[in-house]
Amino acid sequence: MTAGLDPADLLPHRPPALAIDRVLSRSADEADALRVATEEDRWEGALIEGLAQTAALLVRADARAAPPLFVGLRDFVVRRRPRPGEVLRFSVRLERAALPLVRVHGVAAGDDPLPLAEGALSFHVGTAG
Repeated sequence: MTAGLDPADLLPHRPPALAIDRVLSRSADEADALRVATEEDRWEGALIEGLAQTAALLVRADARAAPPLFVGLRDFVVRRRPRPGEVLRFSVRLERAALPLVRVHGVAAGDDPLPLAEGALSFHVGTAG
């Protein structure tokens, strides 16, 4: 398990497009990341983007590999928008890998007992080079 990574080391995103602040853990089949929500995060897309970037940490082998391309959502539910200052935890778990397609289950949690959002996210994973 790898923790304490700077998300910018593995993702092509830079602020303000970088949707995660810190990587909590990363293994072969799970990844967790944190973000402190800002005023700009008060929309549903911020949750989807945070989960997508966390999933990219999971499925991208190294910084030389092509970034995975987000291709869709399945059975995805948003219960509420994040509040400024709320600590968001993005957790993804590998569901299926039939390369080049990968599907993960993602959960975006906040201060409430119920997740803010959850569902399946799909990606096309390229190769290095």
